[in-house]
Amino acid sequence: MQDRSPVSSEISKSGRAREWGLLHIRDGKPYSPLFEDVYYSGDGLDEVEHVFLAPCGLAERFASGERVVVGELGFGTGLNFLCALRMFRESASPEARLDYISCERHPLSSEDLQRACPPVPELQSLTRDLCERYPPCPFGVHPLSFDDDRVTLTLVFEDVADAMASYPRDVNAWFLDGFAPDRNVAMWAGGIMGAIADRSAPSACVSTYTASGTVKRGLREAGFTVKRHPGYGKKRHMLVGTYGGAG
Repeated sequence: MQDRSPVSSEISKSGRAREWGLLHIRDGKPYSPLFEDVYYSGDGLDEVEHVFLAPCGLAERFASGERVVVGELGFGTGLNFLCALRMFRESASPEARLDYISCERHPLSSEDLQRACPPVPELQSLTRDLCERYPPCPFGVHPLSFDDDRVTLTLVFEDVADAMASYPRDVNAWFLDGFAPDRNVAMWAGGIMGAIADRSAPSACVSTYTASGTVKRGLREAGFTVKRHPGYGKKRHMLVGTYGGAG
């Protein structure tokens, strides 16, 4: 029998019924039956550090007292946010701030977030903190606050094209973490790349596990300078870039 997340009886603003996304555990890893892929490999922490946190220089920026605005596409299990929050608590100076906004069309329930959390005590504690604040319905825009408002998380449970309107126009670090372009076409469409650029601060960084030529061209056409970097684990390459204005 398949394991299923709780189903919400709520109705979205568009009139469509919305349900929590499905999560399976396959070979000990959280797995999406919709996109037929795992959410992360290994224990997840090294992957997040390699693909997102290090390329965007978050530790250094927190230590220097910056306000970092992270825009993420694909909240998934919340692991990227949890790792960013852990890094903030470990390295941030008193002046530092983290504003994190993420969209997800198929959000997991709070119960499934806990099931998907890597078996790392500190992350499990952070997951409990997240679940205490977690939205009760799988659609809409939900602002959450942590650490006396020094960290904010805005969850946008909508299609990515609709969600982009909720993003601020000063994002300075982008985590593009949808499932692979051949499995999740809508997340990587050219129009989305343009919307990312429209909401980017000058010199905003972008990082993603994919090295897809389509994604690379889309980002370049939107005004990003993009290069391939060594990927994580068995993946040979990933993409990182910097926004330089519309091309």
